[in-house]
Amino acid sequence: MVYSILSEARIRHSVAPKQPDVIQYQVVWDINRDLKDWTTFVNMDIIGAWGGFLFGTKRASDNSYIGPSGDFTAVDALVNDRIFFRMKYDQHPNSNEPTTWGKITWTTAGDPLFDEPKTQTFEVIADGRWHLYEINMGENSNWVGEINRVRFYPCEDGFINDEFFLGFFEIGTSAFDFSFDSDVAGAAGFAQAGRSVLGSTVIEKGVNDKLIVNIDNYGDVQITLTPQEVTSFLLARDISLQLGKVAIGGYIRAECFLAEGGQFFRIESGTRATDSSVVIKDGSSSAGRDLGFLDDVGFFIGTKGTGSDPSSTYEPLSAYKPTTLEIMAMFDNDDTLAAFALDPSAYIVQGGNINFDVIYQNLKTEVIQEGRNTGLQGAKFELTQIPAGNGSTFIDLNHPFSDEGKVDKIFMNGAPDRNGGSKWKIFRPSLDGQLTLIHEGLMGVKDFIDDPNGGLVGSPIPDIFSEDVSTQDIFVRRGDLLGVFNVGLHSGSGASIKPDALFYEIEGDAGSDGPFTAPPPSGAGEAGLPIYAHGTLTKNRAVIDIDLQRRLNIDQMTVTGQEDRVNLEYNLGA
Repeated sequence: MVYSILSEARIRHSVAPKQPDVIQYQVVWDINRDLKDWTTFVNMDIIGAWGGFLFGTKRASDNSYIGPSGDFTAVDALVNDRIFFRMKYDQHPNSNEPTTWGKITWTTAGDPLFDEPKTQTFEVIADGRWHLYEINMGENSNWVGEINRVRFYPCEDGFINDEFFLGFFEIGTSAFDFSFDSDVAGAAGFAQAGRSVLGSTVIEKGVNDKLIVNIDNYGDVQITLTPQEVTSFLLARDISLQLGKVAIGGYIRAECFLAEGGQFFRIESGTRATDSSVVIKDGSSSAGRDLGFLDDVGFFIGTKGTGSDPSSTYEPLSAYKPTTLEIMAMFDNDDTLAAFALDPSAYIVQGGNINFDVIYQNLKTEVIQEGRNTGLQGAKFELTQIPAGNGSTFIDLNHPFSDEGKVDKIFMNGAPDRNGGSKWKIFRPSLDGQLTLIHEGLMGVKDFIDDPNGGLVGSPIPDIFSEDVSTQDIFVRRGDLLGVFNVGLHSGSGASIKPDALFYEIEGDAGSDGPFTAPPPSGAGEAGLPIYAHGTLTKNRAVIDIDLQRRLNIDQMTVTGQEDRVNLEYNLGA
């Protein structure tokens, strides 16, 4: 009989904070063309950083290395006895060499020379796949003192034109202090049943297969449970699955699990904030009574709690948090479909049209240019425009915000109000069709200075405008909508009659008087309005926590994945 140790495990995205004592030196190549000071290399060619990793090609079979050009902040070797890196090594097709080992050399504050005693070798896996390497530097008696520089030799018995790729390089320790919960990560709102449910539960279609839940006050959602006779653990997993399908706000990472020794059902919001909450309501064919949330009359008999914000000093170990559906897909015993994908170049938080800057001009606004004593004095130019701006609010519906997090930059392609009255806006939709303005700010404000020596002074004309909001604590959630007020926007491809977008068009400064009912959508298309916003963090890591509910001695765990793209596309002209 096959038994899975995960059959009753609680699995969720990790809320563990970064532990500065664990990693003392780290370099991650998450910015295209930025080598992060790793600019010293010998017997290497085509060195670059692109798509979340460093790459290079060897020009010699051995003695090919790369490393930082300057000293980094010294690392205490006594405490930090591990080097971690993720590498992929591709042998040249004509290679007949063994390709089995590489090495790392270092200097210290007291001994600034690279030499053979200060060298540690490692085994290379040259199969063209990504592998995580953990090198025990403490095995070398010369790993002492204050380490301040390294050289990395990807392979010393390889072949000319072999290629290597590095995802990150770290010096630290493996002594990770783990806790399933964190005092600084904030708390999620929850609703816990008031009556225990032991053994199995029978879910019947049309009898008790409905559950009405309201998470974070987005509005009531009625989920349908799978008809079955099922254990409490598997029923909780089914509830999590159905909530995750809602895919907005706190629903996308909502979790149902068994609390207090597996006796009580508990539903937690996927949001950790002061406005995080969970409400269970009665209704037709409600399962709330059988699950212990409601009494026989339909009144809630459990306990509820509101959430709390993370500490101002909290920085998660992994900025990206896998969703409920992604975690379930990871453990569904289906090895033919990917659970989820990580793109280290993709922003976690983004909303609007990522191609906002390449939309063709198709505007209709009056542009006045003045030039003293020139042929352009008093000249007026009219461009075709859809939509017109002119005191209206436009909200993009094609690309809601992808995830929760902080917004750092907002972009717009169009013509702002010449008097500085244009705004960017972010709205939060609720499931009853209401929109609430949660953030706004000025957009495209320009000072036009007259030239006393003559020449042209221009009014705002169609252009790319951006706003840095990184200091304003603009936090969004998945499903929030990006909009603009009093802006003439580029509308789409060529001279189309309608914009290549689906959007709300609202007369006036929408949301300034409180929540409002969204109008019918306007437009037709998939590209979206030429507005865009993103944060700074990218999907370069995903961490999950597994609580097995009991102590087990595990020797090894293996996680496998594959690349979506095996060929590197590098912009040499960038």
